[in-house]
Amino acid sequence: MLRTALLAVALCAWCGANPTSPTSPAPPPAPAAPAAVAAAAAAVAPAADTTPAPLAGEAEGALAAASAPGDVVVAPLVETVEAQPAPAGPPPRDLAAEERDNVQLTCLLNQTVRQCQWAWQRLGDVDGQPVPVKTFDPLGKDKNDCSVRFEAVVLDQEGVWTCGAVPEDGTGLVRVLSIRLTVHPLVRFETNVTAVEVRAHEPTELPCRTARPVEQCHWEWRAAGGALADAEPEPSALSFAPPPPGTDCSLRQAARPELEGRWQCSARAHRDAPFVAAAPVHLKVLEGITFVELSGEIKVNEGEPVALRCVVSMAVASCQWLWRPLHEADTAPVAVKNFTPAYDQRRDCSVRFGTVLKEQQGLWSCAVRVAPGSHFVEAPPTSVQLLPPVKLRFLEIPEDKRVALGHSTVLPCVATSSVKDCLWTWRSEDDKDGKGIVVKQFSAFGNHSRDCSIHFKKVQDAQDGFWGCTIRSGSLDAPLEAESPLAKLTTFISEPIEFTELSQDIHVPNGSHLYLRCVSSSALQECQWTRTALNNTNNSSKMVKTFAAHGNGSRDCSMHIDEAAEEHEGIWTCGARKEGESFMTVAPPARVTLLKPESVMVALWAAPGEKVTLACRLSSPQPTATCYWQHLPHVVVSENNHTERHFVQQNNATGVCTLLMDPKTEDLGQWRCLFTMATKNGEWELAAATLILLTTNSITDKTMDWIVGVLAGLVLLLTIVIIVILVCKRKSSNSSKSKDGLGNPTLHADTEKKNPSRYTEAPSKINFQFGEGSLTTGSTPSQQTSDSHHIYEPVDRYLSPTTNKSIYENVK
Repeated sequence: MLRTALLAVALCAWCGANPTSPTSPAPPPAPAAPAAVAAAAAAVAPAADTTPAPLAGEAEGALAAASAPGDVVVAPLVETVEAQPAPAGPPPRDLAAEERDNVQLTCLLNQTVRQCQWAWQRLGDVDGQPVPVKTFDPLGKDKNDCSVRFEAVVLDQEGVWTCGAVPEDGTGLVRVLSIRLTVHPLVRFETNVTAVEVRAHEPTELPCRTARPVEQCHWEWRAAGGALADAEPEPSALSFAPPPPGTDCSLRQAARPELEGRWQCSARAHRDAPFVAAAPVHLKVLEGITFVELSGEIKVNEGEPVALRCVVSMAVASCQWLWRPLHEADTAPVAVKNFTPAYDQRRDCSVRFGTVLKEQQGLWSCAVRVAPGSHFVEAPPTSVQLLPPVKLRFLEIPEDKRVALGHSTVLPCVATSSVKDCLWTWRSEDDKDGKGIVVKQFSAFGNHSRDCSIHFKKVQDAQDGFWGCTIRSGSLDAPLEAESPLAKLTTFISEPIEFTELSQDIHVPNGSHLYLRCVSSSALQECQWTRTALNNTNNSSKMVKTFAAHGNGSRDCSMHIDEAAEEHEGIWTCGARKEGESFMTVAPPARVTLLKPESVMVALWAAPGEKVTLACRLSSPQPTATCYWQHLPHVVVSENNHTERHFVQQNNATGVCTLLMDPKTEDLGQWRCLFTMATKNGEWELAAATLILLTTNSITDKTMDWIVGVLAGLVLLLTIVIIVILVCKRKSSNSSKSKDGLGNPTLHADTEKKNPSRYTEAPSKINFQFGEGSLTTGSTPSQQTSDSHHIYEPVDRYLSPTTNKSIYENVK
C-alpha cells in the first residue's frame, strides 16, 4: 500500500486545472489520505470545467490530514439497493493513449449526485485497494457529470481509474464504473547523425537508436530532388521489428550510387500507435575506388627478388597485403603486411621482396582503405609461383663479433632455398693467405632445410680467428655451391660489471613518479629489468623491459615509470651485460611498495556535565548536500531530525556541520559525520569522517570520587598529627634550654644554699640571655662534684632575682 500511495503522487502532476467550479460549494471532507496524494489531487480536472478554481480550503485540509505517514485510508465503496447512481449510457471502453496526449475519462450518471470522487489502482494489483485521488462537486446542469481530463498524460498515470459518487440523498460513496487506462511511452531517439559519406559498394550503417524499446521500425527514402517514396529495391528491409532489446533501428546495407539521397527513420511503440520520425540522414555515395595497376601471375626462381604492384585511382589511408595458399582461393586470407602508402599522392601500395622464399608462394591480394575506420576494398589476387633455384643465395651471413671468453654466441648462416650440406672453415688471424681448415660439416636444419648456423656454448681463446660458411645443393650433374664472406670472431676477457648507483627500498604514493636507479662504472650494451611480485611464492620473475644502455658512456640502465600503480609493487632487479657477453649480470634487488592511506581516528575528550560540540567540514561545499551524525546502532541525527539531547546545525555555504549535545554514558564511543547528496539513483555518499568521544572522568560512577576524598582526608589528618608531634617536641626542647639559661637562681627559702654541682658545663658555655629585663648572673662554681646525676634539682618554683616574675612551673 505504501508503494501504491507514493506512486499516486505523480498520477496527475501534468494534468490540467483544478476541479471545482467557482460557484459550487466546498465539498465535504474526503476520507483521509496521505499528504503526498492530496498534493497531487488538484491536478485532475473535470472535463467540462472551463474556468477552474482552486480546491476549497475545507476539502484540501481534509485530503491533507493523513492519520500517519504512509497510511492510506480508502473511502468505502457502498453498494446500496435503491437510488444507486449508474452510467447514463453504455459502459466506457478501456483507453490507450500515447505519452503527452490529452485524455478524458467520461463518467456521466443517470441521476443527480452530491459529490464525485476518482480513485486509482495500479494495473495488475488485484489485491490492493484503489487510492482516492480527487474529490469534487459534480458538473453540468443536472449535477450528474463526474468526468475528468488529463492534459499531457504521463506513464505514471497508467492504471485502473474508478469513478465514484455520493448520491444526493445518501451519505455513502458508490462505485459507478472503472476505466482501464494504458499509456504508451513516447518514442525518443538517441542518435543525432545527419550525414553519412561512404565509398561505393562499401558496407555502411545508417544509425537509428531509440531510448526505449519499440515494436516496429520503418525507413523512408527520397532521392535528391525527388518525392518521398518507399526505397527500392528491398522493401522488406525498410519495415522491420528491431532485434532485442528492441532499441536498434539502424539500417545496414552496401552503399550503391542509386541509394544516394535522404533517409528518414521512424518507429512506434506498438502497432496501434503512429510512427514517430527521427531527423533525416543524408547519404552521400562517393566515387568508387579503382585499381589502376596490379601485378599478374608471377613465376620466379626461389631466392630471387620479386615485386608486387598495386596502384589505386585515389589517395587512400592505409594498404594491406593478404595471402592465401596456392589453389585455395576460398580460404580465409592472412593479413601479412599493413602500412601507410608513401609519397604525396598516397596511391601506391606496391611491395617488393628482396628474396622470395618457398613459404611465400601463393595468392597475394592488395586491399586499400579510403578513410580510417572504413572497410578495406580488396583487389583480385595475384598468384606467385616459385621455380627451382638456379643459384644459391644467402638470407643471413656471419658477421664480425667480439665475444667474451666463456660466453655463448651464434654465427648465422641461412640460405634462401633448401641446401644439403653445410661446411664451416676456420683460419687464424696470422694465416692471412691460407684457405682455412674445415672444422665442421653437417646437414642443414630448420624450415625447408635452409639453416646452417653454428652455436658456441662457451667461446674459447683458441676459437679466435676468421670463420666462413659454405652451402651446397643441387644434383651431381648440376651442383650448386655458395661461400659467405669471412667473419672475424674476436675473443677477450671481460671485466666484471660493477654497479655504482642502485635504488634501495622505495616507498612512493600511488600515482606518483617512480625512478629505478641503476648505473655501472663501465660501458654496457644491454639493460634488463625484471619484477617479482611481493606475494609470489615460487619466486618466478617477469621480464618487464629490455633496452640499450643510455647516458654518458652508455653506463646508465635506470628506468622511469610516470605513474606508480599497484601492479608496480614488487622486487625489482636490474640486469646488464657488456658487448660480447651472453648473459646478464644482476644487481641487488630493490623493493618497491606503495604508500597506502591509513584510516585516522580522532579522539575528543569531554568533561562530565559540560556540553560538547562535534564539527566536520566538507572540503568542497555542495549546496544540496545533507549532513548526518551517526552513533550506531541507534542514533542518527540531522538538521531536520534531531533528538532531545542532540542538535545538528549545517552551513551549506562553508560546508561545516556541527553536533551539539550534553553527553551521557551512552553517547561515548565512535561518531561518524556523513555528507550525502540526493541523485536520481538514490543517496550518494560524498564524504565521511570518524571520531571517538571520550570523557576525562566517568559521568555516572561516583565510587572513584569517594575513594579519592577519603584518601585525601587521611593524608591531611596524618599531616596534622605529625605537625602537632613535631611542635610539641620543639616546645619541650625549648623548655629545657630555658631552664639551662636562668643564670644562678635563688631559692625562695633562704635556708637552702646554692648547689654548685647543678651544672655539667662551665658557666662560660651557657647562654644566659633572656627576654625579660636584665637578669643578675650569680657566681658559678669552678668545678663539678663527681656525684651529680642531673642538670638541676627539681624545685617548686623559680623566681627571677630582679623581677620576681614566674617564668614557668615544673611540678612533680
